[in-house]
Amino acid sequence: MRIASLLPATTEIVGALGRADDLVAITFECDHPPGLTAPVVVRSALAGDLTPGEIDRTVRERAAAGLPMYDLDREALRAAAPDVVLTQDLCGVCALPGHTVTEVLAEIGLPDVAVHSFDPHTFDEVLGGIADLAAAIDADAGPLLSDLRRRLAAVETALVDGRVRAPSCWSGPTRRSSPATGSPSSSAAPGPSRRPVRTAGGAARWRGRTWTSRTR
Repeated sequence: MRIASLLPATTEIVGALGRADDLVAITFECDHPPGLTAPVVVRSALAGDLTPGEIDRTVRERAAAGLPMYDLDREALRAAAPDVVLTQDLCGVCALPGHTVTEVLAEIGLPDVAVHSFDPHTFDEVLGGIADLAAAIDADAGPLLSDLRRRLAAVETALVDGRVRAPSCWSGPTRRSSPATGSPSSSAAPGPSRRPVRTAGGAARWRGRTWTSRTR
Protein backbone atom coordinates (compact mmCIF):
# COMPACT_ATOMS: atom_id res chain seq x y z
CA MET A 1 0.00 0.00 0.00
CA ARG A 2 1.25 3.48 -0.91
CA ILE A 3 0.80 5.85 2.04
CA ALA A 4 0.98 9.65 2.02
CA SER A 5 1.27 10.99 5.57
CA LEU A 6 0.63 14.71 5.83
CA LEU A 7 0.93 14.91 9.62
CA PRO A 8 4.09 14.21 11.68
CA ALA A 9 2.14 12.20 14.27
CA THR A 10 0.68 9.84 11.67
CA THR A 11 4.11 9.40 10.09
CA GLU A 12 5.46 8.30 13.47
CA ILE A 13 2.52 5.95 13.95
CA VAL A 14 3.01 4.42 10.50
CA GLY A 15 6.64 3.82 11.41
CA ALA A 16 5.72 2.29 14.77
CA LEU A 17 3.33 -0.04 12.94
CA GLY A 18 6.24 -1.26 10.83
CA ARG A 19 5.05 0.33 7.60
CA ALA A 20 7.57 3.17 7.08
CA ASP A 21 8.71 1.59 3.81
CA ASP A 22 5.19 2.14 2.43
CA LEU A 23 5.41 5.93 2.85
CA VAL A 24 5.49 7.70 -0.52
CA ALA A 25 4.92 11.28 0.69
CA ILE A 26 5.52 13.16 3.96
CA THR A 27 5.75 16.72 5.34
CA PHE A 28 8.75 18.91 6.12
CA GLU A 29 8.14 18.25 9.83
CA CYS A 30 8.24 14.45 9.57
CA ASP A 31 11.51 13.39 11.21
CA HIS A 32 10.62 10.05 12.79
CA PRO A 33 11.36 7.25 12.28
CA PRO A 34 14.92 8.22 11.31
CA GLY A 35 16.00 7.72 7.73
CA LEU A 36 12.75 8.62 5.98
CA THR A 37 13.29 8.93 2.23
CA ALA A 38 9.78 9.67 0.99
CA PRO A 39 9.37 12.95 -0.93
CA VAL A 40 8.29 16.00 1.07
CA VAL A 41 5.02 17.32 -0.36
CA VAL A 42 3.99 19.77 2.40
CA ARG A 43 6.07 22.76 3.50
CA SER A 44 5.38 25.76 5.70
CA ALA A 45 4.28 28.96 3.98
CA LEU A 46 6.09 30.90 6.72
CA ALA A 47 9.76 31.86 6.70
CA GLY A 48 11.92 29.53 8.75
CA ASP A 49 13.83 32.09 10.82
CA LEU A 50 10.96 33.90 12.58
CA THR A 51 10.82 34.53 16.32
CA PRO A 52 7.76 33.31 18.26
CA GLY A 53 6.33 36.83 18.20
CA GLU A 54 6.89 37.14 14.46
CA ILE A 55 5.25 33.76 13.89
CA ASP A 56 2.25 34.93 15.91
CA ARG A 57 1.93 38.14 13.91
CA THR A 58 2.42 36.40 10.55
CA VAL A 59 -0.17 33.73 11.33
CA ARG A 60 -2.70 36.37 12.37
CA GLU A 61 -2.11 38.33 9.17
CA ARG A 62 -2.35 35.27 6.91
CA ALA A 63 -5.45 34.01 8.69
CA ALA A 64 -7.13 37.41 8.34
CA ALA A 65 -6.28 37.46 4.63
CA GLY A 66 -7.51 33.89 4.11
CA LEU A 67 -4.05 32.68 3.13
CA PRO A 68 -2.89 29.10 3.80
CA MET A 69 -0.28 28.29 6.43
CA TYR A 70 1.13 25.42 4.37
CA ASP A 71 2.09 24.81 0.76
CA LEU A 72 1.06 21.46 -0.74
CA ASP A 73 3.06 20.38 -3.78
CA ARG A 74 0.27 19.12 -6.01
CA GLU A 75 2.51 17.65 -8.70
CA ALA A 76 4.64 15.79 -6.16
CA LEU A 77 1.51 14.36 -4.53
CA ARG A 78 0.15 13.30 -7.91
CA ALA A 79 3.47 11.62 -8.75
CA ALA A 80 3.43 9.81 -5.40
CA ALA A 81 0.14 8.14 -6.45
CA PRO A 82 -0.95 7.26 -2.90
CA ASP A 83 -3.58 4.66 -2.10
CA VAL A 84 -4.40 6.44 1.16
CA VAL A 85 -3.64 9.91 2.53
CA LEU A 86 -3.32 10.43 6.29
CA THR A 87 -4.23 13.90 7.53
CA GLN A 88 -6.11 15.84 10.24
CA ASP A 89 -8.98 18.29 10.48
CA LEU A 90 -8.61 19.66 14.01
CA CYS A 91 -6.57 22.78 13.33
CA GLY A 92 -5.97 24.77 10.17
CA VAL A 93 -3.02 26.61 11.72
CA CYS A 94 -1.12 23.66 13.17
CA ALA A 95 -1.14 21.38 10.11
CA LEU A 96 -2.60 21.12 6.63
CA PRO A 97 -6.40 20.70 7.01
CA GLY A 98 -7.98 17.50 5.76
CA HIS A 99 -10.64 19.29 3.73
CA THR A 100 -7.85 21.00 1.77
CA VAL A 101 -6.33 17.60 1.01
CA THR A 102 -9.66 16.28 -0.27
CA GLU A 103 -10.08 19.31 -2.54
CA VAL A 104 -6.55 19.01 -3.91
CA LEU A 105 -6.93 15.28 -4.63
CA ALA A 106 -9.99 16.07 -6.74
CA GLU A 107 -8.12 18.86 -8.55
CA ILE A 108 -5.17 16.64 -9.48
CA GLY A 109 -7.31 13.79 -10.74
CA LEU A 110 -7.14 11.50 -7.69
CA PRO A 111 -10.68 11.82 -6.28
CA ASP A 112 -10.93 8.14 -5.36
CA VAL A 113 -7.88 8.08 -3.08
CA ALA A 114 -8.88 7.24 0.50
CA VAL A 115 -8.42 10.07 3.01
CA HIS A 116 -8.05 9.11 6.67
CA SER A 117 -8.26 11.89 9.26
CA PHE A 118 -6.54 11.49 12.64
CA ASP A 119 -8.40 13.81 15.04
CA PRO A 120 -8.02 12.74 18.70
CA HIS A 121 -8.84 14.99 21.67
CA THR A 122 -8.03 12.59 24.51
CA PHE A 123 -5.55 9.78 25.22
CA ASP A 124 -8.33 7.22 24.74
CA GLU A 125 -9.10 8.78 21.37
CA VAL A 126 -5.39 8.65 20.48
CA LEU A 127 -5.37 4.90 21.12
CA GLY A 128 -8.61 4.44 19.22
CA GLY A 129 -7.27 6.61 16.42
CA ILE A 130 -4.17 4.44 16.15
CA ALA A 131 -6.37 1.37 15.84
CA ASP A 132 -8.44 3.05 13.13
CA LEU A 133 -5.33 4.24 11.28
CA ALA A 134 -3.87 0.74 11.40
CA ALA A 135 -7.06 -0.64 9.89
CA ALA A 136 -6.89 1.98 7.12
CA ILE A 137 -3.41 0.78 6.10
CA ASP A 138 -3.97 -2.94 6.76
CA ALA A 139 -1.60 -3.06 9.74
CA ASP A 140 -1.77 -4.84 13.11
CA ALA A 141 -2.00 -2.27 15.92
CA GLY A 142 -2.11 -4.84 18.73
CA PRO A 143 1.57 -4.85 19.80
CA LEU A 144 1.88 -1.05 19.58
CA LEU A 145 -1.28 -0.42 21.58
CA SER A 146 -0.20 -2.89 24.27
CA ASP A 147 3.13 -1.07 24.61
CA LEU A 148 1.46 2.37 24.73
CA ARG A 149 -1.00 1.24 27.41
CA ARG A 150 1.90 -0.10 29.46
CA ARG A 151 3.73 3.22 29.18
CA LEU A 152 0.62 5.21 30.05
CA ALA A 153 0.14 3.05 33.14
CA ALA A 154 3.74 3.85 34.15
CA VAL A 155 3.06 7.57 33.73
CA GLU A 156 -0.10 7.28 35.80
CA THR A 157 1.89 5.63 38.59
CA ALA A 158 4.53 8.35 38.38
CA LEU A 159 1.86 11.06 38.55
CA VAL A 160 0.55 9.57 41.77
CA ASP A 161 4.11 9.74 43.13
CA GLY A 162 4.57 13.32 41.88
CA ARG A 163 7.52 12.45 39.65
CA VAL A 164 6.47 13.84 36.24
CA ARG A 165 7.54 17.09 34.64
CA ALA A 166 6.16 18.40 31.33
CA PRO A 167 7.89 21.66 30.26
CA SER A 168 6.61 23.54 27.21
CA CYS A 169 8.90 24.36 24.28
CA TRP A 170 6.81 27.39 23.16
CA SER A 171 8.17 30.66 24.54
CA GLY A 172 5.95 33.04 22.60
CA PRO A 173 2.46 34.49 23.11
CA THR A 174 -0.08 32.38 24.95
CA ARG A 175 -2.47 30.46 22.72
CA ARG A 176 -6.19 30.36 23.30
CA SER A 177 -8.22 27.51 21.78
CA SER A 178 -11.84 27.05 20.89
CA PRO A 179 -13.51 24.76 23.45
CA ALA A 180 -15.53 23.15 20.68
CA THR A 181 -12.74 22.35 18.23
CA GLY A 182 -9.41 22.92 19.93
CA SER A 183 -8.50 25.23 17.04
CA PRO A 184 -7.00 28.66 17.67
CA SER A 185 -9.36 31.59 18.08
CA SER A 186 -8.93 34.70 15.95
CA SER A 187 -6.69 36.20 18.61
CA ALA A 188 -4.70 33.04 19.23
CA ALA A 189 -1.02 32.46 18.75
CA PRO A 190 0.26 29.25 17.17
CA GLY A 191 1.72 27.85 20.37
CA PRO A 192 1.39 24.29 21.64
CA SER A 193 -2.02 22.88 22.38
CA ARG A 194 -3.28 22.74 25.91
CA ARG A 195 -3.63 18.99 25.31
CA PRO A 196 -0.26 17.52 24.19
CA VAL A 197 -0.74 14.10 22.62
CA ARG A 198 1.77 11.30 23.19
CA THR A 199 2.58 9.47 19.99
CA ALA A 200 4.33 6.31 18.95
CA GLY A 201 7.76 7.93 18.85
CA GLY A 202 7.77 8.56 22.61
CA ALA A 203 7.42 12.34 22.58
CA ALA A 204 4.16 14.11 23.12
CA ARG A 205 3.55 15.79 19.77
CA TRP A 206 0.82 18.18 18.83
CA ARG A 207 0.82 19.38 15.24
CA GLY A 208 4.56 19.63 14.82
CA ARG A 209 5.35 20.93 18.33
CA THR A 210 7.15 18.51 20.63
CA TRP A 211 6.56 18.35 24.35
CA THR A 212 8.76 16.34 26.69
CA SER A 213 7.75 14.29 29.67
CA ARG A 214 9.92 12.13 31.85
CA THR A 215 9.91 10.41 35.21
CA ARG A 216 12.67 10.53 37.79
